[in-house]
Amino acid sequence: MRAPASIVLPAVPVAVPVAVPVAVPVAVPVLVLVAVLAAACGGSQRPQLPPGACSPLPEGEAAPWESRGYRVPVPWFAPRRGAARPRVVIQEFSDFECPYCAQARPTIDRLLSEYGDCVQLVWRHRPLGYHAHAEPAARVSVEVYRQGGDEAFWRYHDRLFDDQAGLDRDAILAHARGLPGVDEARLAEVLEGGEHAGVIARDRQAIDALDLELGTPSFFVNGVLLHGARRYSHFRLAVERALAEQYARNEGGD
Repeated sequence: MRAPASIVLPAVPVAVPVAVPVAVPVAVPVLVLVAVLAAACGGSQRPQLPPGACSPLPEGEAAPWESRGYRVPVPWFAPRRGAARPRVVIQEFSDFECPYCAQARPTIDRLLSEYGDCVQLVWRHRPLGYHAHAEPAARVSVEVYRQGGDEAFWRYHDRLFDDQAGLDRDAILAHARGLPGVDEARLAEVLEGGEHAGVIARDRQAIDALDLELGTPSFFVNGVLLHGARRYSHFRLAVERALAEQYARNEGGD
């Protein structure tokens, strides 16, 4: 599924699948990085949001991310943080060994600190084949999440990225020590046995179904794609545009 037209953008900090040449600019659909193009025109392009626009989504209101941009279903079994009733869902497709994914962390942390009342981050796995330890780390992180929930997963996530340069099979297990509600012996079984490969495949298929060649990190902000470790202003504009659309729609229905 593609948008009807495409544009060529300059290179950005992003890890790409082996089949995609790194030095060649990638053609991406209009929906891709719409926030980037607008942000380049200056701050006046930011929508004017009324007070309270970033508020929890009311009970019974349709999920905005299900009918906007690229349709990327949000799975129920996936780590998340931020708003419990979000107006904006950011799905992050990432790789624990990708340096650009690590580079994006403070940007996403800042976004959630400023828009946490209405924005939720959902983690999706996209380990790249040339990162030897990314796929094993992803599978173990699924087990951490299964046992310990969101709290344990995000603590483990932070430890893996903080020690990214030293990531190996021993470190994958060592960084899980002391996590609440997590059986370390069970993690070793998962690491050696290949369990949870189905969850990784599910997340890969979510991108493959769009017929897009994407590396990491890739973010879908209510269906709008931001590819690479983009500046904070790009994410902010994508979030504010999503909120402005909802506010305009609600005002028009009154």
